[in-house]
Formats: sequence, C-alpha cells, structure tokens
Amino acid sequence: MILDLLIIPHNLLFNFLIKQDSAIMEVELLKKFYSIDMGVFSNPEKLYFYHFSMYHSLYLMERIINQNKRKYFLYSHFMNIRLLKLPPEGYCHYYNENTNIFCKKKIENLDLSRYYCKEHFVDTDYIDILSDRYFYLDKNNLIKFSYKNIENILNKINKYFFNAQEIMSAFNTLEMKPNQNLDKNMLRKQFLYLAKKYHPDITGNDSTFKKINSAYIFLNKVLFEK
Repeated sequence: MILDLLIIPHNLLFNFLIKQDSAIMEVELLKKFYSIDMGVFSNPEKLYFYHFSMYHSLYLMERIINQNKRKYFLYSHFMNIRLLKLPPEGYCHYYNENTNIFCKKKIENLDLSRYYCKEHFVDTDYIDILSDRYFYLDKNNLIKFSYKNIENILNKINKYFFNAQEIMSAFNTLEMKPNQNLDKNMLRKQFLYLAKKYHPDITGNDSTFKKINSAYIFLNKVLFEK
C-alpha cells in the first residue's frame, strides 16, 4: 500500500521560497510546513515519509509553475534549497551552485539549445531522467527505497536538524556556500587559503584564525565523519 503523501500546496511553497534572500536547509522547511517535533527523530520510517513528502512537494511545485514556460529554477540540495527566477529565453540558464548565479551568456545557436550556451550545453533530457525529481515525483518510490539508503538520509537530516544554525555560521566563517559537490579536499583547500590569509603572524592577532580553525573542524566532523 502506498501512503498518501503530505503534499504542500504549491502556492504556499512557492510564495515562501521566492521571498527568501538566501538558501534554506531542508530541516527548516520540515519544521515550517510539517511542524515536526523531536519525537519524529526516533521513528525512521515516519521521518523518511516527511522527507519524501517534502521533496515530492518541491518538485511538484517546480513542474506546476513551469508548466507553460520555464520561469523558475529549483535548486534542491538538502543543505541549500533555493527557488530562483531564470534568465529570459535566449540567455544561458546554467546555474553555478558555488556562486549562486546564472551564466546569462547570450545563446548564439538556438537550434542546439534554447537554454544553454555552447560552453554549458548538456544533454538535458538525459540528465533529467537521472535527476532526483523523477525519483521523488513517483510515489511508488516511497516504498521501494532500501532501509540502508533511508538510514543514510535520516542520519543527515538528524545532523542538520540539530546543528542547522551552527553549520550555516561555520560556512559563513569559511566564506563558503553549501553545495552538493563539496568534499573534504575542497573544505581543506578553503581552510588553508583562509588560514594563510589570517595567520596570526600576518594579522598580528589570532581571533579570526581561531574562528576559522573551529569552523573547519566543526564542518569536517559534521559533514564527513560517520
């Protein structure tokens, strides 16, 4: 039996997301629209049900608002959810998740692609088939996912629920934005860059260096230690 998902009305989700000045984490959306309490975290199946319902609602909203014409772009990494207005047709829609900006380069060959410049042209149909949106839009996948995969997702949700503000503060300290391609090497590279820039021998004090060091150690533990 497939459970009835708790679908958030697309207009409520749209109006909330489009007003955000910066990215929002999945846990913040779960708290706002489902009013989940601490007891949910002791029930993996229930928490996954909320997670699946949220992403189903997000992708359903994206489909509805772009039904007649592509106007908005949904970036839906669990640490970095954003709804952004797309550049007009004829200008590149490629989104750089590190800078949070679109390419916007004028497309010279519209026969090749209506949405991407030559530099960023990709086989969008193929990527769409592989993307998360197709997984979460299919309600049947709610009961197909293995418990191991569910457990991995829920461990992440738990971490970010209890450390949401500290995580965003640490990213700001390291002058970074959360993105789905972040790995340990990228984090360490940014830490080393800032550590050299704000080294006590250069600045004459160690206050900023201490903050950078603490932020790096904290993110390394939360993001990459099992």
